[in-house]
Amino acid sequence: MAGSDSTAPTSTTLLQKEQRNSVRFLITLFIVSLSGFSTWLVAEHGVWQQWTYLLHTLLGFWLVILAGQFLFSHVRIAQGFRRPGQALAGWLSALSFCILAITGCVIGYIGQYESQQWIVDLHIISGIVIALLVLSHIFLYRWLLKRFNFASEQGGQESERVSVFARTINRQLALRLLTYTAITIISIAALSLLYNQRTTSYQDRAAVPFKEAYGDNIFAPSQAQTSTGTFLDARRIGRSEKCGECHNQITQEWKASMHGRSATDPFFQKNLLSLEKNKGIEAARYCGGCHMPIALLSGHLSPGGDLSQGMHIDEGVSCMGCHGIGKVLSLEGVGSYLYEPEQHYLFGDSDGWVQTELHNYVMKINPRQHRKDMAREILYDAINCATCHEQYIDKELNDWGWVKLQSQYQAWVKGPFSKHSDKNYASDKVYRCQDCHFPLVNGDDPSANDDGKIRSHRTPAANTAVPYILNDQEQLNTVISFLQDNRISVTVQLANNQNGQQGIQSVKPGETITLNVSVASNQIGHYFPAGTVDINEPWVELMVLDAQGKQVYASGLIDENNQVDKTARFYFSSLVNRQGKRVWRHDLFNAVGESYVNLLHPGRADIQAYEFTIPDWAKGPLTAKTRLRYRKFNQDYTSWALDDDSVRLPIVDMAANEIAIEVDRSP
Repeated sequence: MAGSDSTAPTSTTLLQKEQRNSVRFLITLFIVSLSGFSTWLVAEHGVWQQWTYLLHTLLGFWLVILAGQFLFSHVRIAQGFRRPGQALAGWLSALSFCILAITGCVIGYIGQYESQQWIVDLHIISGIVIALLVLSHIFLYRWLLKRFNFASEQGGQESERVSVFARTINRQLALRLLTYTAITIISIAALSLLYNQRTTSYQDRAAVPFKEAYGDNIFAPSQAQTSTGTFLDARRIGRSEKCGECHNQITQEWKASMHGRSATDPFFQKNLLSLEKNKGIEAARYCGGCHMPIALLSGHLSPGGDLSQGMHIDEGVSCMGCHGIGKVLSLEGVGSYLYEPEQHYLFGDSDGWVQTELHNYVMKINPRQHRKDMAREILYDAINCATCHEQYIDKELNDWGWVKLQSQYQAWVKGPFSKHSDKNYASDKVYRCQDCHFPLVNGDDPSANDDGKIRSHRTPAANTAVPYILNDQEQLNTVISFLQDNRISVTVQLANNQNGQQGIQSVKPGETITLNVSVASNQIGHYFPAGTVDINEPWVELMVLDAQGKQVYASGLIDENNQVDKTARFYFSSLVNRQGKRVWRHDLFNAVGESYVNLLHPGRADIQAYEFTIPDWAKGPLTAKTRLRYRKFNQDYTSWALDDDSVRLPIVDMAANEIAIEVDRSP
């Protein structure tokens, strides 16, 4: 009897705990389920959805704790029941809840990763499954078993177990569910109302008093526009460091890229100040759409604006500078895009620590809108690049007329890589600008694909000057590797070599021969060089040496003043002013046309003939060596831009080739 007396209270205590745990667990489970399904089904980015998602996540963590207590007591009490269907529903519910809890905790702790979308899908599926299983479990427990008088059949302690849990699922519980649900809805509504009543810290007006200079278009002569038709707070376009809190690797790569340095670039700064001096700061709007969109769109480019420092300069083409492009307005370039600000998450306009942490957390656990804003379809289309990598200048700046300048996009369209032309002879695959300049690399980032790859934001191209001047060896090495990755090939050949082979060939002393050097663009989707073609300096170097190392012929060598042989084969364009003199400082406001253009077309080759006479003293075999050499800026421009004649920019050998030529001294 003593044993019976000690067992009864313990059993009663367990049943009471079971009832308390059941109520708390079921109420929390109901609210978490309701909030989860509401945000899943109503896929809008409203304030109430964000508060609901936050509540769903926080209550989800609390639910895991309650579930541990509930399942522990529930399993102990349920032992001994002999209804396999009921038991199966219970165990399946427990298993589904474990999956739900684990996936929910992963999402709540690390957020949603692009490569782990299956976790989110599994979380949703397990939520649906557990809702169905719990309902069926309760139905069997509360109604079906009662209908078959399960309690009376078992009698005694088991009957008490059934009745205690059954009493939990009653009208009182339903009333509590409605009450707590109403409190939750009212709380979310109140939070949303209070949040919407707060005054935003954004000030969407010109940062300095605006001065009209180029008609009604406040951004002219840039072609850029905003979706509001007005100036925007600089923080709507800048604050890229906030992106680095989740995307650190990408942000660091961007900082080192020419996008990140497009406004602080010392060469650009020199030309910008020259433009301001000659045409006024309002003329800097021409550059602003592509080199400093924050400055342009926030209204810094009027008298009183600072062109040397500040977020509007320091961030160059910010993260939102590209990701905020919603539409391409034309293919003329000069910033021909429509900028659409992102839809902010809670406290997106705040710089406070608490608000920022809350903002980042809501974005992390529910990045649906963030993905829409940051991965707009236009970003994957090469036409997006045309907004800045097409360029012209017009009468409003050069006081002359319309002059076409750089044209990377149109060259790509006409070339073999776009598949837009009739003659597709280089590759069966369409290569976009993004495929070359945003290559896939390994990255631990929420945006990584299933293979752990992200798009590198170093945007390697051909600017070796800026990373060299800024002593950024990693970026410099990245650009050099890019330039030397079979982008261009060069071959040298005797003009009279009938079979086209590069084996041993022979010449006689005193004979005049011709060497043909062919430079072919293999993996460049646009003209080479591109961009600042008037001050870029790619050229062909050819040197012929005899067996003793004596120079037989040379073209394209560099002299003691770091100047390239003027007779070399160059690839560039020469801009001229209205007097017909060369515009060598890249002061485009003086350019009215071109006097010389020699650029490599994508998928094509250029052949240059070199004629010379074999001297009598030459010892065979001769070695003819050729290289395509590249320097970002010529020495004259470099010295002017940096106010320093001693600077020697790096020279990259993009391709090289050599052949041997025998000297036949037979009669």
